[in-house]
Amino acid sequence: MQLTENQKTEKEYFDLFRQHCELPCGTIEFSDKPDVVIRDEDNRRILGIEIANLYNSDGDGQDSEQKQRVNRLKVIASAEKIYQERGGRSIQLFIGFCQKNPIKPKRIERIAEDLASHVLKISTLSEAYHCHDPLDPTPEISFISHDGSESPKLMWDLWHSYSTPLLNVPRVKEMIERKAKKVRQYAPCGANWLLLIVDFWDPAQDQWMHWPAEESVEKTPFDRILIFNTATGIIEVLQRSQ
Repeated sequence: MQLTENQKTEKEYFDLFRQHCELPCGTIEFSDKPDVVIRDEDNRRILGIEIANLYNSDGDGQDSEQKQRVNRLKVIASAEKIYQERGGRSIQLFIGFCQKNPIKPKRIERIAEDLASHVLKISTLSEAYHCHDPLDPTPEISFISHDGSESPKLMWDLWHSYSTPLLNVPRVKEMIERKAKKVRQYAPCGANWLLLIVDFWDPAQDQWMHWPAEESVEKTPFDRILIFNTATGIIEVLQRSQ
C-alpha cells in the first residue's frame, strides 16, 4: 500500500524512534488508527502505536510559532523579489525575527519593503555584516547577517534564534486525554502505545525534555505513553494505577 504524505512523515519519525526504543519483533505496518501496527509471526500479539506531534501551543493563533514561520517566509520571499527587481547582487543572507514582536499579516509587505531596502544598502559591502535590531521602524526583524561575498545565486534564509521552553506538562496531559478518548476508534490491538513526537528542528515543537517526578496522569487505555525528542531521546509519562 502506498503511503500518504502524512504517513511518510510518521514513518520517518518512527524510524528514528525505533533506534532508541526496544520494540517487539514482528511485521511493521503503517496505517491509520493506530498509525503503526506491529504483528508477531502468528498474528497473536499485536501492538498498536498512535503517533502525534507535540507542539508548544495550538497553531490557530496568529502569534503561534506555526503561523509566524509562514509569515516570516512570506516576508523573505517578498523582500527577495523587491531586491532582485531593484538590481541587487546575489548574496547569501540570514534573517532573524523577534518572537516578542510577531508579524501581523497586514505588516508583511511593509516589513518586506524595509528589509529589501536595507539589504540593498549593505549588499555592496565586501566585509561581513552582522547586526542585531538593524531596522528601527521594523522591530519584527531582530538580526541580519551577510558574509560580504557574492554567491552564485541569491540565497536568503531564516536564522533560527529562540529560547527553548520547558516541557509543557498541562498541554501533554491535555493531548493524552484527547487521544485516550479516541482509542475505541482504533483497530483492535492487544496493546496500545501513545508516542508524542518533539521535533528538535522545529521551534514550534522543541522543548526541554523533563517530566517532573511528582507529575503523573490518570490511567489511560494506553499501555505506555512515550515522548520522543528527535535529538535527545525518550521519556515516559507515568500513569497512576487504578
